[in-house]
Amino acid sequence: MKTKQLPKVAVLLAAYNGEKYIQEQIESIVNQVDVDIYIYISIDASTDRTLEICEKLQKIYKNIFIINESKERFGSAGKNFYYLIKNVDFEEFDFIALSDQDDIWKPAKLFVAFSS
Repeated sequence: MKTKQLPKVAVLLAAYNGEKYIQEQIESIVNQVDVDIYIYISIDASTDRTLEICEKLQKIYKNIFIINESKERFGSAGKNFYYLIKNVDFEEFDFIALSDQDDIWKPAKLFVAFSS
C-alpha cells in the first residue's frame, strides 16, 4: 500500500528588522499540518537580531534555508520577495506561499488553502 505524499510547499519569507515576531512566525509556519514545508528566508539588511534568530531556528529545523543574510538592501518587501522568487528553485514544489515577517499562521492555513 502506498502512503499518500503530502503536498510540498515552498514558503518565501521576506524579513527586515523582524525580531519581535520572527520566531513565533517561523514556528507557526513549521507547524503547518498536512503539508511538507520548506522555508526560504531573505533578510533585508536588518540592524536587529533577525538574522541571529533565523540562524538559531535553522539549526533546529532542517527545512529552513536563509538565502540572503542581511547582505543586500532591497528597500521594500516587494523587492525582497522578487529576490526570493529569482533565487529559489521551485521545480520540486507543488505550491508556493509568501509570508511577510509578522504573519502568524493558524496550523491548517496552507492545508485549507490548497484543499479548496
